[in-house]
Amino acid sequence: MRICKACGTPLVESEKLCNNCGEEYVEEKAFCPSCKEQVRTGTAFCERCGVPLFEQLSTEPELKKEDVINDINEKMRGQWFKRLPKRTLSICLIAVVLIASAAAFMPRIIEKLKGENPTEHLLYIKNNEIFYSSLRTIEPIEITKRLSGRIAANESRGYFSYLSRISNDGKLLFYPDKLTPGRQGYSLYYKKLDKADENGDEIASEVTNYLFNEDATKLFYTTVDRTLYVYDFSESEKIAEEVRVFRINKEGTKLLYRTVNGGTFISNDKNESVNITENGDFFHCSSDLDRIYYFAEGTFYLWENGVNTVIDTGVEKVLGVYDSKEIYYTKPTSERMKISNLVIDDKLSEDALIFEPAFPNKPVEPVYPDYDNYNSWKEYSEAVEEYNLLYGEYKEKYDKYLIAYDSYQNDNVRYQEKKRRDLLREELNQDTLTIDNSQLYYYNGEHSSLVCDNFVNESRNAFNSPVMVFRKRKSIEDKKIKISEISSINDIYILYDGEEMIDTFIAIKSDIFPYYYKGDLYINENAGRIYNLKTQYNEKSVIPRGNLYETTINNNIPGEKVLYDENVSSIESINENGSLLYYKNIKYERNMTDGSGLDWDYTGDLYMNKEFIDSDVKFGSVKVIPETGSIIYLKEYVSGERKVELKIFSDGESRIISEDVCDYYAISDECITYLKAHDLEDNGGDVYLYNGKDEDELIDSNVTYLIKISEKNLNNVSMFVY
Repeated sequence: MRICKACGTPLVESEKLCNNCGEEYVEEKAFCPSCKEQVRTGTAFCERCGVPLFEQLSTEPELKKEDVINDINEKMRGQWFKRLPKRTLSICLIAVVLIASAAAFMPRIIEKLKGENPTEHLLYIKNNEIFYSSLRTIEPIEITKRLSGRIAANESRGYFSYLSRISNDGKLLFYPDKLTPGRQGYSLYYKKLDKADENGDEIASEVTNYLFNEDATKLFYTTVDRTLYVYDFSESEKIAEEVRVFRINKEGTKLLYRTVNGGTFISNDKNESVNITENGDFFHCSSDLDRIYYFAEGTFYLWENGVNTVIDTGVEKVLGVYDSKEIYYTKPTSERMKISNLVIDDKLSEDALIFEPAFPNKPVEPVYPDYDNYNSWKEYSEAVEEYNLLYGEYKEKYDKYLIAYDSYQNDNVRYQEKKRRDLLREELNQDTLTIDNSQLYYYNGEHSSLVCDNFVNESRNAFNSPVMVFRKRKSIEDKKIKISEISSINDIYILYDGEEMIDTFIAIKSDIFPYYYKGDLYINENAGRIYNLKTQYNEKSVIPRGNLYETTINNNIPGEKVLYDENVSSIESINENGSLLYYKNIKYERNMTDGSGLDWDYTGDLYMNKEFIDSDVKFGSVKVIPETGSIIYLKEYVSGERKVELKIFSDGESRIISEDVCDYYAISDECITYLKAHDLEDNGGDVYLYNGKDEDELIDSNVTYLIKISEKNLNNVSMFVY
């Protein structure tokens, strides 16, 4: 489009003068900066390559907005981009991909900029002191100064794993120091991990337990004298005395604690306290402390946002409380009855016809004649003949006697049994039997309903859903005993306490379903599957093995129990994602490393969801990485010499990380620390870092053992403290 430079009026292609102001139009040459093709002035795009020309036309008179838009729309309708060179298209495509990739990784980049991953830290014992190493910088720092030698022994691994914790942002390390022999408490310190050259600061001494909030701005702790304090990293403030247990929410704005005398209190960050109960015991509370379940004087309560609600009275035991507010609990019941009501007298009519039998008369045997008592042989011979006649009569009578005696013996046995039953009938009518049972109840968050009577105990409970396998005593009406089957009242007690009177069921909410099992029972956390491992010993091996069964629950209804796998010896774990780890072909041998020869090392073939992982895997050495599903484990490859490989199973195959490993701490697939070549005499080994890419890096030497910081330590506000 031609435009007058003087007034900006559009000109017709053939006109030389402006119709508005009369100014003469002079054609100027312009060239595309990309392809160098001459273009008309006032054009928005190069007609050859399509490159925008706005900047190049900036020296020309200002274009009207509507003209530019019209020109752009015209080019778009003509699909000008089809005429772009392939190189330009490639550059544009690469730019789009880079922008998309940057957008996808931006959250991770931002996360990295915020600070270190709080789990990428290592704590370990060396020279009876705690050392720390950031797994990014690999610069070991001695944290403690005067740990007690008695507490730094190998059996204290769990103790240090519990006491040593790192804040969620990875900036603060909390740890014990100056442990005093004979005292329960310890000195609690904290250290800023970004200031390695500074010593740690003491929080308090004689500490028994502690919790800190999510952003580690407040720390709550109790001391040996049961005093509860709050520490704001400048000073400590006493909150209460005689505290037995306490808990905080993740923000640290709410504090729940119970005193020794049973008083339960909740307070906020303004030091405003509410006495929930004077004499009670809280059983469970939500993580935000908005809901608190407690017992007081035989009543089970729910305290929710300042309001007390009675769930039920006379509660015996709470079996499970779930985030959905659903609850399983029991109430005691007692049934007292005459024992005679438990017995069927199947011998009553028969015994009525049984009397004491008379003892049969035994015939007198004739005496053989003595020759000296006779004067002549004739007299003697006559006496012998008479004797023979008498003896024949005697023999007939004696044979009848023997028959009568046998009959007497049988009748007497029946009579004695009848006499015993008569005595038992008297005892049955006089004695009573008290059967102590429980009733199982289900609370749906609003009201309770009776699930079953005759509840005995729970066999296994799910964590996240109201699903439970439990044992129930049969009804007395279902199992009466015959008087002919018992010899004393004690037999009745044995019967009603025995396994013959027990049935098993699955409870799902308020419904129950028959479920028969023997052996070990496992339920995954989401209650989607129930596993029953029924093992037995054979004559040639002391290692149990048996069938593993699976029951799947769909729509709150359990399916049939089906055979999952055979020759299973032990279950390792059921992971959060539902994966099942178990062992077959277990082997064991005496562990002589401690000199006692009393310990045993167990290894076996490890399986996950019926898939073979590896053989000779050491029990208790398996770690599953939740994010990737990879399995880290120790494999014994030279039996009896304690030669052990550290391996990782991922993408369907196993590979060796290192050999001669005695312990490890796995954070992720590409962040695994392990203790190698552990020398028991020198009490030390080398710690390495495996990152999955480069050669393993040495962290430190002469290390006694690793302190494994669990997820509970990193998110410690979820723990009860006693």
